[in-house]
Amino acid sequence: MTNKAVSSLRLTARALERRLKRHVRKARQQFFVVCMPGFEAVLEQELTTLPSDAEVTILNKTNGGILLEGHLDAIYYLHLHLATVHRILWRVGEFLAQSYPMLYDKARKLPWEHYLGFSQSYTVHVTASESYLNHQRGIAECLADAIRARLEPLGLSATYTSTTNASISDTSTPNQD
Repeated sequence: MTNKAVSSLRLTARALERRLKRHVRKARQQFFVVCMPGFEAVLEQELTTLPSDAEVTILNKTNGGILLEGHLDAIYYLHLHLATVHRILWRVGEFLAQSYPMLYDKARKLPWEHYLGFSQSYTVHVTASESYLNHQRGIAECLADAIRARLEPLGLSATYTSTTNASISDTSTPNQD
């Protein structure tokens, strides 16, 4: 590719704003509303008594929360008005990944620019259970590589900051025999 072709792929602030308007603000998104285990029925009752302008749809109730679909503005409303909510997680994608190359390829296809935009840094929190990929740091680093591969052609660069402490310190004392 020529420099001119590469520079035409760069994402401008105006182009990002248009993408966010079309793909994030107007589109319905999936969110997982987290509550204390055992309070799912209470949370579901709270959700059903919300005013109709909240415009959320319950997709699935699981242990520890409820999967919803709705607009971004509705989620802000829920955060302010639900008493049993611990936090709300935004589901940005869902796919099968049985190996690190498969995870990298699938994660690279997600529109990370919609969620990170012009951010300077980001953090990845990984929880893996019942997965072929059980090394949390390896998963996080693979995701960081995929995100970087997605953002760089658009002229964006956000730095991945690790949440785990990689250093190992030796606290043993030498034997004084």
